Amino acid sequence: MYQSSVNTAQSISLMVITIAKKADALEQGPTIENNMHNDNNIKALRARMIAADPSLGSTTNIDKWWLLGTSGCHLCDTAEQLLTQFQAVHPLTYQYVDIADFDEELMMTFAHHIPVILTPSKRLDYPFSVMDLQQLYS
Repeated sequence: MYQSSVNTAQSISLMVITIAKKADALEQGPTIENNMHNDNNIKALRARMIAADPSLGSTTNIDKWWLLGTSGCHLCDTAEQLLTQFQAVHPLTYQYVDIADFDEELMMTFAHHIPVILTPSKRLDYPFSVMDLQQLYS
């Protein structure tokens, strides 16, 4: 009986420590290092998206940041609000791209990560903050 109580107490202690670590991570917020991708695949990915939606390759859209989301996505709405705040400080234009307009394969590339920001050379997956956008902009 005593050993069972010790094991239960140890299990509870481990759960409390795990929960505390997760709470600390949430308080600190996301870090751009965990959510940003910076490699040659971004150019190939943007090329696939342009092939699916040629308007993205227009001279007005090619150099913009693209905010990928879909209708009814509350996190996408939050990301748009963050971009609007960021635009108050930086002359940035972005294009909202609804992933539901893509074929299934391309849509599924983003379905579990939206909202996603794609610049011409970088990808930033949610969650992100205005500070992360600043680092992405630099």
